[in-house]
Amino acid sequence: MTYYKRAYEKEVENWARQSGDLQRIRVHETWFHSDTADFWRHWRMYGAVDPLAGKSDATWLTVGDGRYGLDSIRLRQKGINAVPSDIAEQYLRKAKQDGLIDQYYVENVESLTFGDDSFDYVFCKETFHHLPRPMIALYEMVRVAREAVVLIEPNDDELPLPGRVVSLIISFSISLPRGLVSRAIRVLHGVWPKKNHVHTTSTGDLQEVGHCIVGPYEPGGNYVYSLSKKEVVKAALGLNLPAIAHKGLNDYYIKGCEFEKATFKSSKYQRIRVSIFRADMLSKLRLRNQDLLMIIIFKKPICKDTIERLRSGRWNIIQLPRNPYP
Repeated sequence: MTYYKRAYEKEVENWARQSGDLQRIRVHETWFHSDTADFWRHWRMYGAVDPLAGKSDATWLTVGDGRYGLDSIRLRQKGINAVPSDIAEQYLRKAKQDGLIDQYYVENVESLTFGDDSFDYVFCKETFHHLPRPMIALYEMVRVAREAVVLIEPNDDELPLPGRVVSLIISFSISLPRGLVSRAIRVLHGVWPKKNHVHTTSTGDLQEVGHCIVGPYEPGGNYVYSLSKKEVVKAALGLNLPAIAHKGLNDYYIKGCEFEKATFKSSKYQRIRVSIFRADMLSKLRLRNQDLLMIIIFKKPICKDTIERLRSGRWNIIQLPRNPYP
């Protein structure tokens, strides 16, 4: 069996195991509470669809939405007609039985069974980085979408130049007591951008093998494939797409925030808000990247109304050059 097929089998097995884990079941139950600190965190992420939510009759497909179709439920709360899909059916079936969703699809996002342009929009939240072959999945999402694909994933963009300079200064300061020259060479090698480098994320442990940085890997076995604007732009150019829009978002998770109310009486909620505020300040100073990258990949030229909504939401719009040799 090929590695990627086994990876998907493990994902289905993981969801099956959780059905017998009482602690996980307690967490699952909190997903439907709209007054928790964890809900507040995720509701900020769903704001990625706001610039596209003007068409009430538009159809949406959510992928990797096996948590009872929760993404589709949240989108419906925004007035969006969304149907969930996932490779694991167990919790989607239960969600339909409980009346939480009307329908669902059991789909492998790498090989969607829908025809071209079957849905107006495809929505993918924190799923892309779990996939063994994410770029194949991206092409499938673009194929079945008529208007656009929305991605919300860990950000893998390079640190802005001011942040790289500060990192360099800090690294030099740390290295002064021991082996300045050799340490400086290693710092320069690791900090300054190179033409051929391996993207990594801030989550999990990294280790150096030869001259490459590998990892991180999650306990389920998958490599955390975070996303960068550069990768998406290249994919869009290859498909001769007209534009993308992107926006960063900082986030902070504290274990147990699923059970905490989103009120300043909660110390965990306070810590989350303060941590995000601090990260936002550093991001504005270009000393760090935002934790999450929200990207909209457009299949058609962006209409004027959508451009206005994007700009009012402080999205960055990249109009891509079209292929002169179609």
